[in-house]
Amino acid sequence: MKKCPKCGMVHSETDFVCRRCRVDLLTGEPAAVSRPSQSGGSAAAAKVLAGMAPKILSRVSGTLIKLQKKAAGLIPKRFTEARPAAPDAAAQVNELIYCLQCGSQMQPATVRYFPGKTIYPFLGLAVVLIGLSFLWWGLLITAGLSVAGFFVFRSLKVNLWKCGDCSYQFKREKPKLSKSAEKSTLKK
Repeated sequence: MKKCPKCGMVHSETDFVCRRCRVDLLTGEPAAVSRPSQSGGSAAAAKVLAGMAPKILSRVSGTLIKLQKKAAGLIPKRFTEARPAAPDAAAQVNELIYCLQCGSQMQPATVRYFPGKTIYPFLGLAVVLIGLSFLWWGLLITAGLSVAGFFVFRSLKVNLWKCGDCSYQFKREKPKLSKSAEKSTLKK
């Protein structure tokens, strides 16, 4: 056993420097104690990772940009671009149509094809399936399909002529062209 000449702390035979006062146990002089560094393998791994980090980040960001472009390409143009009003829609609005039931003027209207009481249960089903998904993960897929079905059925709309007085309605259709007009448009 070795005793430190400065602080009196007892050290084992394998120690050469006192950890408390940092003096050499044989000579009693101050000794420079270096801090333990990383082992050779971990230091080399840290250097390799530090060199590869920019490359990895650039590849990941490049992949994310590519995915964004592909996802943007999958979205139908009807959702991303504004549609101009159809030229025949203005003509239909300008013409007067009278109700067959009460004789008052009918107005153009766009209504949902399916009423809300038919499509909102899709959302309720999705909530229930998400709640039960802790039992089996496959229910999340069905919940996603239910939400998608809700939005698909909600987006379906019908153009109608609707009476403001008696709420009578019928489908608004484009006027049919005569056969001579069809042939002239086909030749162009």
